[in-house]
Amino acid sequence: MAESRVTSFLKSWTGMLTAAASLAAAIAALLTALAHFGGGSASPAETRSVTPAPAASTPLALNDPTERELQSHVPGAIWPTCTRPTDAEAGAVAAYNCTYRRIVGLQYNLFATSTELEADYKAVKQRYGLSGATPGASCAAGKFEGGYRAGSRVVGHLLCFLDHRGHVAAIVWTRGDLDILSFAWRSDMNLPALFEVWRKGVGPDE
Repeated sequence: MAESRVTSFLKSWTGMLTAAASLAAAIAALLTALAHFGGGSASPAETRSVTPAPAASTPLALNDPTERELQSHVPGAIWPTCTRPTDAEAGAVAAYNCTYRRIVGLQYNLFATSTELEADYKAVKQRYGLSGATPGASCAAGKFEGGYRAGSRVVGHLLCFLDHRGHVAAIVWTRGDLDILSFAWRSDMNLPALFEVWRKGVGPDE
């Protein structure tokens, strides 16, 4: 008897509307649960994708002659990766942060005079606890400080070290004839590999 009343109710117009509303509510609840546990409404193919598409590079606008001067010494293959830094050296009149093959960070700083360049180099050594002599055979062998040549001329300082606080291998070098101080670093503490990149030539160019 109870069964016939239920069947009669479902066959009525009101019963069909009520049943449809219940079905819609159940479907909505199921979709909500799937979205919550599946990480949103993305399709399975989208949720498996973890590598974003590379963004198109926008040329860096140069604001004044000092920026153009520094840009002229950044190797052409590296320039498209460059941006303005948030941590430039305090006395620099222009600076860029760039990368080499993604893993190596670079920074170029232009100074107004060679006196300010030398003062900043000393400040960098103090900053990293390297104010004294830094003995060593070469950058490939470990911590080292010395001069380096461009062609037949000694053109600046070369300083290689491991920054254990920041967990990076780092190279700092100057070009006295260009008034540029540069940094190169990588976050895996691999100083020989970083020195190999430096020797290939990451600037600054004459």
